[in-house]
Amino acid sequence: MNIIIVSFLFLSLVAIVSGEKCTQSMKNSRTKLFCYYSKLKDVNSCKCTHVILPANSDVKSIENLRSNLNGVKILVTVHEFNEGLVDLLKKTKVDGLEIDLKKLTSKDDIADFISTARNKLGSDLYTAVSIPVKTELLAKFYDFKGLTKHVDSFILQTAFLGASNNVTFHPSRLSGLWDMQNADSVVDLVTGLGAPISKLVIAAPVQGFQFKLQDEKHTAPGSPALEIKTISREDLCKTMIASNWTLERDQDQAGPYIFRKNQWIAFDDPMSMDIKAKYARIRGLAGLALKDLSQDGGLDCGGLLLEAAYNGLSKQSRAPRGAVLQSLEREILTASPTSNNIQVSPYRITRIIDTEGKIHAVRQDTRTEFECSRQGYFVHPRSCNRFYRCVKFNQLNDEFNVFEFDCPAGLAFDSRVEVCVWPGSLSDGSACSGSSEIAPVPKERFVCPHEAGKNIS
Repeated sequence: MNIIIVSFLFLSLVAIVSGEKCTQSMKNSRTKLFCYYSKLKDVNSCKCTHVILPANSDVKSIENLRSNLNGVKILVTVHEFNEGLVDLLKKTKVDGLEIDLKKLTSKDDIADFISTARNKLGSDLYTAVSIPVKTELLAKFYDFKGLTKHVDSFILQTAFLGASNNVTFHPSRLSGLWDMQNADSVVDLVTGLGAPISKLVIAAPVQGFQFKLQDEKHTAPGSPALEIKTISREDLCKTMIASNWTLERDQDQAGPYIFRKNQWIAFDDPMSMDIKAKYARIRGLAGLALKDLSQDGGLDCGGLLLEAAYNGLSKQSRAPRGAVLQSLEREILTASPTSNNIQVSPYRITRIIDTEGKIHAVRQDTRTEFECSRQGYFVHPRSCNRFYRCVKFNQLNDEFNVFEFDCPAGLAFDSRVEVCVWPGSLSDGSACSGSSEIAPVPKERFVCPHEAGKNIS
């Protein structure tokens, strides 16, 4: 058994040493890219600013990685402090620690751990702290104002959010208005507890999550499911190519999933990863973390997620925030399939709250039913409480951009004055179908009598 283990380590080290040295990295970038690897033989990531290795990494592998990843900081995950860990860190001279303590008893535990580690290993030790997303843990064990003095980065574990029993969900949604199960809400929560936004890093998953549906007819997020298991990106790509799937995205386009018959798979793709990277830049976060890059792959399905994250963080790195925001808006409005076997759903997912306060995911049709002949505002052909705006950005061609709007509840669109009005003000005086008008509007308008003082019956 020992011979087999030694042989395996030797082959792993040969693969690492034979790889090319880093010729490019993000070390001069304003944002950071943290790369988690569960297997050292897979580490070949010059596009990262920080590589995070598992706690059971060995000395020789780390030393060879250091020579191969020039300019990239190497961190080791630690769950508890012991003499074996101190010995490993001293011998390898790693750049820092990713602290993920499993047993916490008070708010002082993390600060005490960092103080002990720096006393034994040096004051210049880089410290990143893994932050859970459960509100009860954050409030009980994390003193962000105090920790900020000792911590270089807070890595929010947003790679697995929204875990629900027996229903489908996307594990790493970026935003949402009605719930806390998204990265944007977690960022707001942690900054509200005192963490500086410039030290926050959001995490995204590399692997996908595959569900078996109870009923093939129910395929939206939150549908009943029998089981869940993880799937590597390489296997996901093979699955997508082998069969015909329907691709759907959450409202912000950063939560893609596919479904076919009784199979439902949530994942991140290059488009969603690029959106998350640009979000990190726009909000002024420290950067993005990818977990676990040992499961990256899928060159035939849009490319590597590492490449997408790197490009999203580094391309036009000095561009003003407004330019990055415009790029992000264009990407959110444009959905594209990841392979020839993928059919893009014409629906978008939005969430509503019922009278009992429960959140439901529903589909809204995104296909436009109106063709523009000129610029201006027009009533929807099927619903008078909706309207379109036709805009021609390029006057040299005949292409229009169509923007769809809803009138406020109870109002209808009047194309004569191009504003939303009470349905009774419309020319026909009829109630607007779908306008949520409480009572029908009389077809005949009320006219004041000409004779003063006459009673109205």
